[in-house]
Amino acid sequence: MSKRKQPGPTFADLVKEPTWSQSESSRTGQHAPRPGRFNGADQFFDPSGSRLKLVAESITEEEAQRLLEDGAALVSEACGCGGNYGGCTPVWATEKQLHELRSGPPPRFADRHGAPTWLDVWAGDQSSVVFAHGDVSWGNTLE
Repeated sequence: MSKRKQPGPTFADLVKEPTWSQSESSRTGQHAPRPGRFNGADQFFDPSGSRLKLVAESITEEEAQRLLEDGAALVSEACGCGGNYGGCTPVWATEKQLHELRSGPPPRFADRHGAPTWLDVWAGDQSSVVFAHGDVSWGNTLE
């Protein structure tokens, strides 16, 4: 005589369960928010701790300037590592620096140290961020 299999959870039961992203483990350990930095899971956060996602890679200097003029924030890392490896910590421009940059000329690739150099865009629910990597010169903020 065969045993009757017990029915598993229904779809309605499964929908009621929290997803992994709603669980505590999604916000601890390597997945913990790191305001202004990358965490161990390579997730990037703005200074307030909101998660950012890469939305555009290798934008032009003119596009970066236009985004700043439209209200984007600016973060940079000078070694060209991408900001999430080794001891490199992304540096966020202050409001005063952003004000100066928004009314100035666009950034330029300086090629001072031979570091990999590019500009990309990250965005969250409330903000967008231009990320300057490597040898980027921009006003008095990035020299």
